Amino acid sequence: MNQNQDKFVTLDSVADLFFGCKTGKNSYFYPSDDLIAEYDLPDEYLHPTVKTPRSLDRPLVTEDDLSTQMLLIPEDPGHPALNQYIKYGEEEGVQNGSTVSSRDPWYSLTSEVKQARVFWQMTHYTEHIAYYSEEPHYLDARFYGIIPDENSDADSELIAAILNATYYALVKIISGREMSGRSVDTKVYEVAKYLIPDPDEISTENKQRLRDAFDELKDRDSEAIFDEFDDPARQKLDSVLFDILDLSEEEREEVYDGVERLTRQVRERDKQR
Repeated sequence: MNQNQDKFVTLDSVADLFFGCKTGKNSYFYPSDDLIAEYDLPDEYLHPTVKTPRSLDRPLVTEDDLSTQMLLIPEDPGHPALNQYIKYGEEEGVQNGSTVSSRDPWYSLTSEVKQARVFWQMTHYTEHIAYYSEEPHYLDARFYGIIPDENSDADSELIAAILNATYYALVKIISGREMSGRSVDTKVYEVAKYLIPDPDEISTENKQRLRDAFDELKDRDSEAIFDEFDDPARQKLDSVLFDILDLSEEEREEVYDGVERLTRQVRERDKQR
């Protein structure tokens, strides 16, 4: 691979990576529709949240995909409905949980959460997706948020385009760890050290090529990564990144061969369970 190392940077040098929220009591902080109705919880304190990949079938995430709402109670609630809900939580002993009891006040997540437009899930199976949203959202602990640095030429769409390329499926599998023979876990510190093309060094033309290719990829349902190799949208995105990485034809084939072999191993081991 003919990489000029001066043109590559770690992801955390151009973006902030952070854990999603560990609520300590999901049933309380992600209230059901019944609880929302019973306590008449105000909409302004309920926020659509990236909770599970089960409802996310493609790289593009919209609010319609998010069925879970996070309740963000201010430290000084003020609102009668919130005060009643806090009282309900105390009656249920929510404040006694180890994670919840470490907060002050116990009922407020506001100081612990951030929003992002790019979401990387902790656990991967055979698909390869870095999720992207036009609007920022909060996220659960099974996801990592990625927020581009304001001082870099990186932006959320560009980072999502890069990370959705097949090359990063290979990086993910090699640097991650297999879990119970059926999935690959990636830790936030591993993702943070992924080498990506320096956004400040990518030409204007190639940035636009990445955006155009990702625009075709992001709104179609994802499959196992090796079943997407013939997909024109994936081929287009991969071709742009391969060009930026200056990979030869042989090296490009080696990426595909490696991704397919390693991903099929995950699938086969799952079948043997």
